[in-house]
Amino acid sequence: MKVKTVCCVALSLFAIFCFSPVFGQSVEKVDDLVIWMYHPEKDQSIGSYEWWYLDAHLDNGYLVTIAFQVPSVLEPRYVKYHSDLSKGLSVPKYDPKNYAQVSFVVNDEKGTPIFYATEDAVPGGIGMPGGKNMTVRLNNCRLEMKKTGALPTFIARMDIKDVNGNAAKATVVFDAAVPAAKAGRGRTFDAVVDGRHLRDEWGILASAAKVKADISITNKETGGTMVIRENGFGYHDKNWGNHFVYDTSTGWIWARIAEDDLTIVFSEAPNIYGNSVYPTFQPCIIVHDGRPLAATEALEYVKGTPAAGRLAYPTEVTINFKPESGIEGTLKLYGLKMIFEYGPYSRLTGSWALDIESEYGKLIRNGNNLLFEFCDFTVK
Repeated sequence: MKVKTVCCVALSLFAIFCFSPVFGQSVEKVDDLVIWMYHPEKDQSIGSYEWWYLDAHLDNGYLVTIAFQVPSVLEPRYVKYHSDLSKGLSVPKYDPKNYAQVSFVVNDEKGTPIFYATEDAVPGGIGMPGGKNMTVRLNNCRLEMKKTGALPTFIARMDIKDVNGNAAKATVVFDAAVPAAKAGRGRTFDAVVDGRHLRDEWGILASAAKVKADISITNKETGGTMVIRENGFGYHDKNWGNHFVYDTSTGWIWARIAEDDLTIVFSEAPNIYGNSVYPTFQPCIIVHDGRPLAATEALEYVKGTPAAGRLAYPTEVTINFKPESGIEGTLKLYGLKMIFEYGPYSRLTGSWALDIESEYGKLIRNGNNLLFEFCDFTVK
């Protein structure tokens, strides 16, 4: 296998912010439309994927997660296509829309699922943004981007049923509080492998957003309807790549903390080739009062003892910031509790503690509103 590295991930989580430089980083404006719109050129490659992800921590303690995936990389038919292709079996022409899914999940303040639904997109039920069209459509669910000011608004309009026929209708509005940015150079992987230029992109459209949620969930058996109208704080990002994600990635860890004045995002995305070919993507951002305190990969990442069981996620994580990050101190994630598991993927909640010092002074905070993801593609 011939592998040539195309570029290295810079020692900064965000190479681009639309405000003053952070600890000497260069400032480059990011076009959020370029990140948010569909990238059809990648679909010339087999295995290409693209998805829009949003989550909201509501004031009543509820957690809402939304995903529009074209395709879902966990969708069984997508997984089988990759397996058949790897074995040299005959496969139809690849079209990512054949494996598209939309999902809507609501968990209560204890992490208990109130509603969980994932729908396969039906033929004719898919619309991608492009030109003047600013809407992603999968079945009866839509995600719209509006730009009337300096920062965009994202509106998720959900109309979806779970496997038992329970129905949810929702409008969740995300008003971005900080500009869009890309993590590092915006690539979790970028290398030429056996003559193929493989790229995985990650753009953060709103590391912090103000949220208004209006959700109705109707029980099919009783006919009763639960109404949730709450404000909160949210997040929106975007991923896309021009190949099967399994061809480069062994999985990922991703964590997010959201409060009214504080957002923390951390990710680790190791690749199958190891650091000798392409550096492990391992960024962290801390935004406080609209200012980035940290935007860096200059950190030491310590995992706790793996949990017992099939998905051996770390029981805790400690992030020690190196001096070149521009801050001193640690971020600890602990008390992880599984709230959802599907194939190689798990979603967890937990607690966190931050103790850092930056040019803006000391910041010590803690809380229980941690959202944590763990995915291990090596697990069968």
